[in-house]
This record gives sequence, structure tokens and C-alpha cells, in this order.
Amino acid sequence: MARPRQSPESTAPPGSSGITVIIVGLGIAGFTAAIECHRKGHKVLAFEKAGPASHIGDIIGIGSNGALVLDRWGQGAFAKDLNHLRSDIKCIEFLDGSGQLRSSTNMTGFGINEGYFMMRSDLVETMYNYAISLGISMQFNSRVTSYWEEEDRAGIIVNGERVEGDCVIASDGVYSKARAALKGDKYPLIDLGSVMRRSGGFPSKSLQTAEAAQWLFNGTDKQDRMFEIMHEETTFFFGTFKRGKGVYWACMHKTSEPIQHSWVKASDTKAVVELVKDWPIRSALEPIITSIPGGKCFEHLVMTMQPMNNWRSPQGRIMLIGDAAHPVLPTIGQGLSQGIMDGAVIAICLELAGKDEVRCGLQVMEMMRIKEASYLQDYGVALIRRLQSLQWEKLDQEEELVPRPSWIFAHDCQETAYKNFAKVMEALKRGEEYIPSHIPNDPSLPSTQEHDLAAQIKALRARNNLYDHFSSE
Repeated sequence: MARPRQSPESTAPPGSSGITVIIVGLGIAGFTAAIECHRKGHKVLAFEKAGPASHIGDIIGIGSNGALVLDRWGQGAFAKDLNHLRSDIKCIEFLDGSGQLRSSTNMTGFGINEGYFMMRSDLVETMYNYAISLGISMQFNSRVTSYWEEEDRAGIIVNGERVEGDCVIASDGVYSKARAALKGDKYPLIDLGSVMRRSGGFPSKSLQTAEAAQWLFNGTDKQDRMFEIMHEETTFFFGTFKRGKGVYWACMHKTSEPIQHSWVKASDTKAVVELVKDWPIRSALEPIITSIPGGKCFEHLVMTMQPMNNWRSPQGRIMLIGDAAHPVLPTIGQGLSQGIMDGAVIAICLELAGKDEVRCGLQVMEMMRIKEASYLQDYGVALIRRLQSLQWEKLDQEEELVPRPSWIFAHDCQETAYKNFAKVMEALKRGEEYIPSHIPNDPSLPSTQEHDLAAQIKALRARNNLYDHFSSE
């Protein structure tokens, strides 16, 4: 009997590949890897140190390249669930400290039938429910204390028990403990000298009596709004979601004060009010900042890391993905999409490599993904430093504040993985370098114009029968 055609849409019976994949960390990259590995016929054993509902609900963006992966799940059913939770925005409005509109950018690549803006907690919960419906084995409140590998297997010690599989995918975030398993060059986190404070999402009814904040909700019964204020080395980002039913904000500012923590911790909104106290727009912002139920927000350092030379362990059976491998700063809206793409491509590479070539499959995945992710790491740092010193009077009107290169946003990582797997495997066997064909010779060149990008995304989704699933009504 002929073997079914393998494609981004194709699925295989659970466990049919004979490959057991252990996944550590069920954030967005980890959930994607678990679901995609299950779709491609691998047995999945997933572990998460926290409980199933412990993610802080800050706003996140998934670009059109990451959304392609999610929109294939359940023949579009998963995407329909997400569509009810989205922040339905068409543009982001840039203001100065007086509240004057300085620029406005259409959010091509994140809109309906392209990508998503939504709350992280909503996405993680939807992924969790979908994974449950597929019967994927997940264990929460599980403490992984060590990683191990042998010639033909790899595993973890979790809650004192030894668990083994054919490979381990570590998606345990920017503060990854699994990096130590690579046992090569050290990649310490780099403090960029900025602090981020976030509200998480909260109900807009908290602002019902704040007359000075009602401007935020103008027209949100039909379209959500998103704003960014850049003033005096401080960036204040805020808006609505679910058509005005919820509000969020985030504030990033440079600091010279020593911060004694790197993890996310509770903070107080008073610190944010202090940052904007001399801004002319303060009266319109303060009720938005202080109306969080309980008056508490969250803070953390803005951290990055030098791009890694490889994401695999010495014997090649333990691999990092997502923020554990390549933390990307939020300035370019690609951190989540890159983690989603990791999860999708690793499942395909294991599928095509087969059980006897698991290590080669993981190395092929790395060869396909590492150059793009590394470029975005470096670009994110350059962009955040430029935005922190932005002077509106000197801004070139053609300068992009939200760059969206078409080679990133109009790229189908799954289609490319199937198309190029044999070529990359051949390069691996020959010891040759592989340069992904979708990356231009000079990726720093200006991105495609927005109308061209929109047309490319539309054509890509139409080719995959994914376009026009939803309307904006």
C-alpha cells in the first residue's frame, strides 16, 4: 500500500513513528512541539514545573509565519477558538509624551486571517485544552533535576524518577536549566539595562468610573485599539482586547539602579506612575495604570543572550527550542512565532529522519532554523536600543517602527521543511554548510511594502486553503 503523502496538513496515527519525544516546559513553544510531534506520529511525554494555569496574561503577538502552524490544527477548529479571544486591531498608534499622534502603522501580519494579538494566558489555555483533546501525556508540577543521554537514548530525572525516550526537547524558557546539558560554550544572559513592568490583562469594567480614561474605548465595539508612547527613554504600550472588553499595558524603561532579581515578580503600579508623572499625558494614563484589580503588576529585567553556536547536546539527543535556544526581544513581535516554528519543524524532521536517524533529524532542524533565529536575536537588540533613544523630531517618516520583512512574515516553515529536508540531510552527511534559501543575502535590507506583504500572506494562505476562514464582523 502506498504511503500517504507527507505534508504540513498530514497527520499520522499516534505512536506510529516509533519515536518517543520527551518535552520539558509547556509554554507556547513546548505546547507546539508536543502537538506537532503528536500530529506526526511520535509518542509524546511532556513535563511542566508549574501548574496548568499559571501563565501571566500579558499581551502577545503571533505573526503570520507562526499563525500558519496553528491554523492547520484541527482543520481550522483551533484557529476559530483563538479568533474569539483575539485583540482585533488594524493599526498601532505612536504618541509622544504629550499625547500627540506621531505615526500610525497598519499591523499587516497580525490581523484577521494573518496572525494574532491576544493574551498569553488565553493562548496557553487553548493549547492545553487542545492537547488534552488529543490525549497527549502531560505531567504538571513536575521538577526536572537533570538530563542524561546515551548513544541510543536520552531522558530526564523528574520528581526523582528516570524517564527515557529517543530524544529530549527542552523548551524551558529564557532562564533554561537545560542549557547546562549542552556542556560547551557558556551563554550567560545579558542585562540590557531596562526593566519591564506589565499589567497582564484585566477587565475594562475596572475603568468604568475613570472618566479621564474613556478615550481609550472610542470605537472599540467594532475594533480594538493599540498605542505606544515613546518618551524620555521610556516606552509605554497599552490597548484593548476582545473588542474593548479587556485592557492591558506594559512599560519598559532604562534604569541605572541595580536590580537583584531576574525572574518575574510582583510589583506596584506606583513605580509606573512615577515614571510618567511629568508627562503632559499623565492624567489620561494614570487611571489606566492604577485600575488593575489589586493594584499589582509584574516586573522583570529585559534580558537577551548572544546567539548560540548550536542547540544540541554532545551526543545530539537533547535539544533546546524557543526562548531556551534563542530568546528574541519583544520589539519585533517574533519571539513566539520563532518558538512555534521550532516546534513544527522539529516534528517534521523527526518524521522524515525516522527512529534510526533521530540525531540527524535534530541536527537538520537546527541547520534549518538557527540562522534565522540568530539574526532576529541580534536585530531585536539593535532595534530596542534605537527605540530607547528615539527622538521624534529626527525620525525619518519612511523609517519603520514595526519592521515586518516578507522573508520572515510570508515564510511557511513547514512547507520549507518538507521541501528541503533531503537537501539539508545531504549537506549534513557531506559536512557542508546549509544556507536557508528564504533568507536574503542582506537580511537587514528594508522590508517589503505593507501592501506587498499583505498580498504575499494572502497568496500563501490561499495556497494552503487557510485564507478567509474568518471575517472581522
